[in-house]
Amino acid sequence: MGDVVAFGGITIGAHEPDAILEAAKGKGLERVLIVGRNPDGSLWFSGSHSDVGNNLLLLKQAEIVLLELAKTEAGSARGHGPASRTRARQPCARE
Repeated sequence: MGDVVAFGGITIGAHEPDAILEAAKGKGLERVLIVGRNPDGSLWFSGSHSDVGNNLLLLKQAEIVLLELAKTEAGSARGHGPASRTRARQPCARE
């Protein structure tokens, strides 16, 4: 098995949640909101701030970026333009 290395591109595979959380450390983030799903299917979330309004705004901003990314990536996959410049840096196992 190979080492885990940071991959700067867009990936479609699943990643271990702990690896994603580790990758976020030390990035100088001003505000974080973590949303996940428990094994029983229930939602789990926590954030660095307790202000519900700003947390909802952060979620909405993330939704806009994800929708744009999906649209851009779909176009890129069909040969209709470059990949998005908004890229999540996720760890990727490489053999």
